[in-house]
Amino acid sequence: MRILIPALTGLVLGIAPLAGLAEERQSTISVTGEGESVLVPDLAYVTLGVTTEGETAAEALTANTDAMTRVFDLLTQQGVAERDTQTSQFSLNPVWADQRDNAEPRIAGYRASNLVTIRVREIDALGGLLDGLTRQGANSIQGISFSASDMTEAMEKARRAAVEDARARAALYADAAGVALGEVLSLSEQGGGGGAPMYRMAAEAAPVPLARGETTVSASVSMVFEISPAPGEVVQPE
Repeated sequence: MRILIPALTGLVLGIAPLAGLAEERQSTISVTGEGESVLVPDLAYVTLGVTTEGETAAEALTANTDAMTRVFDLLTQQGVAERDTQTSQFSLNPVWADQRDNAEPRIAGYRASNLVTIRVREIDALGGLLDGLTRQGANSIQGISFSASDMTEAMEKARRAAVEDARARAALYADAAGVALGEVLSLSEQGGGGGAPMYRMAAEAAPVPLARGETTVSASVSMVFEISPAPGEVVQPE
């Protein structure tokens, strides 16, 4: 008996704090809020380049180099800085002839492709720039996207809107559940950033008509609120 009593006493003392923790557990409600803000972009990103073919690899590569040299020269003339121009893809591949009657594979020529991504800071001049580049030999335009050089203010608006949305949702759920909404216990951002442009019908006065539209900046937050019985509500004992 002298051995068992201390062991049982330690067991009882170990359970008591756990019971106290269960009684102090807070009731909470968790919500997610979404917010958006729009801004007019002042940057354009264009991926374009030259694709050429020749009977030999040297012919295809030489033709490609000549055209790309003219493209780079025009970019320099139009004020596009070297730091705003970056090669994004280069390839030189054989072009295979059509196979008929189980004939042996035969190389009919070669194809060279060189793509660059440029950042255009003068969007109003983008249409004319694209027109000039195609005249210099750029025969492949992969895509155009718009962005803004400074999204700080727009991002702050989106974040504030996300928090307001989360508060409104929490208040609605608390009211529907018949509880009182308390303090914020935690807040975390769930990501966000620039979204797809929302285009508007506004063509640029340039040989190539373009519409910059508006860029949507989004934010998402998760918030945890403390909740308690509504004033005047009687809490039934368990």
